[in-house]
Amino acid sequence: MKFLLGAKRLMILHFIKLNLTLESKMTAIRTTIFIFFSLLIITPADAQTKKIDSLNKLIGIAKTDTARINLLVKKIRLTRNENIDSSIALNKKALQEAQRINYYQGEVNLRNNLITSYCFKGDYKTAAENLKFLETFVKSSKDSADFADLYSNYGMMYGMQAKYDTSIQFYEKAIGISERNNNKISLSSNYSNVAIGFQQMSNFGQALFYQQKSLKLGEDNKDETAQAYTLVNMGITYDLLRDSLRAERAYRRSIVLAEKNNLKNVELYAYTNLSSLYINKSNWKDGYEVAMKAADLAEKTGDQGTQAASLAKAAVCLANQNNFSSATDLAKRAIVLADSSAQPLNIYQGYSSMGNILMLQKKYPEAIAFYEKSFDSLDASTSYETDIGNSYKALSECYQKIGNFDKALAAYKKYATIEDSVRSKDNIKRSTELNMNYDFEKKKALTDALQAKTNAEARSKQLLLLGGLLLAVLLAIGAWFAFRNKQKANRILESQKAEIQSTMTELRKAQSQLIQAEKMASLGELTAGIAHEIQNPLNFVKNFSEVSKELVDDMEEELRAGNKQNAIMIADSVKQNLEKITHHSLRADSIVKGMLLHSRSSAGQKMQTDINALADEYLR
Repeated sequence: MKFLLGAKRLMILHFIKLNLTLESKMTAIRTTIFIFFSLLIITPADAQTKKIDSLNKLIGIAKTDTARINLLVKKIRLTRNENIDSSIALNKKALQEAQRINYYQGEVNLRNNLITSYCFKGDYKTAAENLKFLETFVKSSKDSADFADLYSNYGMMYGMQAKYDTSIQFYEKAIGISERNNNKISLSSNYSNVAIGFQQMSNFGQALFYQQKSLKLGEDNKDETAQAYTLVNMGITYDLLRDSLRAERAYRRSIVLAEKNNLKNVELYAYTNLSSLYINKSNWKDGYEVAMKAADLAEKTGDQGTQAASLAKAAVCLANQNNFSSATDLAKRAIVLADSSAQPLNIYQGYSSMGNILMLQKKYPEAIAFYEKSFDSLDASTSYETDIGNSYKALSECYQKIGNFDKALAAYKKYATIEDSVRSKDNIKRSTELNMNYDFEKKKALTDALQAKTNAEARSKQLLLLGGLLLAVLLAIGAWFAFRNKQKANRILESQKAEIQSTMTELRKAQSQLIQAEKMASLGELTAGIAHEIQNPLNFVKNFSEVSKELVDDMEEELRAGNKQNAIMIADSVKQNLEKITHHSLRADSIVKGMLLHSRSSAGQKMQTDINALADEYLR
């Protein structure tokens, strides 16, 4: 039997006050968990250290207490990316200082930071206490940005605990305030966050609606950070809709933007979700490589929960390649990390991964022990979905293999209940329960009669064969319809492509014409000035010509009078005038050539030019 690990899927929530939450989803063992992170562009270690050093200098010379606290808020957000405990300790000291000087906005920002950090550590009780205090502390204006942040934090906290109905209600309140205040940054993050609640309730249409709105705002604002976060979540939605092509594209786009903007956390979640996608497709080699990339990134960023989930996925990939020794080592590491993260769903995945590995080795009693431990961690969870049901199905098979049919039946009933709850088919649930009761009772009775068991297996094979034939026919029909639809879609796309190409050609022509028209318009505006510039040298030519004519007359008179020396002096003056006439003629010629050059049509290509000549021409 080939059995998949519940491939943990991480979903990022980012929102105002530079916060984000991520949801971890297990694929074959589908359940969700939220981990909270600071939505801060995570720069390389050296760059981040420089930023912290710079902030420390500014903090040391801050002229007022309020300015100092505002700088501390920025430092706390940077520190959170390196060490959450150090960030909390610094946050508490800064909060005491803000309370001492009665700085309202500083205390609000610092408590929001604390809520983020405590949720990230899984300490929801302390996070809730800070939220309750903040609810009474925030000023009474219900449309204030502080209330929008408060509601966003409530939505984040409930979402991380898989209480999606409540999470959506708070996010919708935050969205209402942000829309009334036209706060596009807050809207982008809250759209992305509320989409996850709808996603986890299998309302994928509404989830994609909000995710597309968030992505559009990010693109309009040229906010590549927000786009990277939203693309991870959109990839998960497409994955849940079984559109693996769009899902992989979204993850890859998110990784490119994350690497470009040094968003190590987004890069981490994109990789871990991409590994889930490969695992779903039984691509064990790529699944292992990407899962280990995610595990390395999680270790560097201090995210033990994601590191545990990634190691668990990598372990099952190795197990499905029959590398059981290395797979067991990775699963053990995953369990240790999951236990220390104190997050139930991470613990669940760690133990269930070991159960999967043991089951693949047909070590059914040992696998049962790990499956039972994994389910013990889910006692407080309300997120029972298809993949958790599949785990119960695996447990049922393990019990069946060792002959414990009562427990096998009980586990199978849980699997059927979860499946029916997800699909909302009560009639199938009732018939399924009757059939499985009959099957298990029959199998239990047949353990004492080998011949009867053989007959039952033969009948089961016949039913499976008939079912397989029916399924093959249905798949063939479905494939035929899909092929027809694909052909139709391709024809539409070709038509649209031709139309777009034609439009682009027209636009290029229009652009060329507009450029030439703009040149001619500017030429018209310059004509008056240029005419004035031409008139100036022409006046000089005219004046010097008239003076030269008079000088020639004087020279003739001097020659008649025999005053040769005076005639020579007059001739020199005439020569100087002629030089000035030539100079000003060249000025006029240069102006005319420049005007002709300006009006000439060109391809707009860049050319080398003498920068000194260009500057001289411009100044003149």
